[in-house]
Amino acid sequence: MIAIHADLEALLGDAQRAVDSFYPGHWNLMVRLEERAKALLVSGNIAEAIDFLADVTVLKQPYRVDRQKVCERLRAVPNEIESAIDALGRISSLDYRAMDVLSKVPWFGIGGGRAFNSAVMRLVRPESFGIIDWRNLAVLMGAPGFDGLVEPWTGPLQTGSKWSGSGSEPAWITKLAIYIAKSQKNRTV
Repeated sequence: MIAIHADLEALLGDAQRAVDSFYPGHWNLMVRLEERAKALLVSGNIAEAIDFLADVTVLKQPYRVDRQKVCERLRAVPNEIESAIDALGRISSLDYRAMDVLSKVPWFGIGGGRAFNSAVMRLVRPESFGIIDWRNLAVLMGAPGFDGLVEPWTGPLQTGSKWSGSGSEPAWITKLAIYIAKSQKNRTV
């Protein structure tokens, strides 16, 4: 199990600094993207959608994504972008099926996988899709001042999607524990 060892309110008060320690401006980018998602669904503007989607790729992988290349590729598929905007506008009724439409857009299923796709879902409808990435917790935990926030499970893990503990925890917890343990092991002090 994961155990929390901290004053959560104090840590949450310092969350912006911690997130920005991963990538400067990361916190404000996420806030702006949440606002832009709502505006995009109202306007339906393809150029705005391309900028929004390109910024989502930067949010997810700021050190690996070339935003200009993403924009160039997205400009080549205006019909897919238009369909994605339409599906995201109907996310209340489509739910996860909107991901299938968005996955036809390069970087959001084709040549990028579902990681960027799920971030769009969370930004468009945060009340239904609450997490962008399990690594966000690991980023916070690795930030200065957040050491010891969570103690990951360090016992043996089964292959597949379960802990070697009770066996009822979801797969993402296993991934998180492994990621955190590796991060802490490789961190230089």
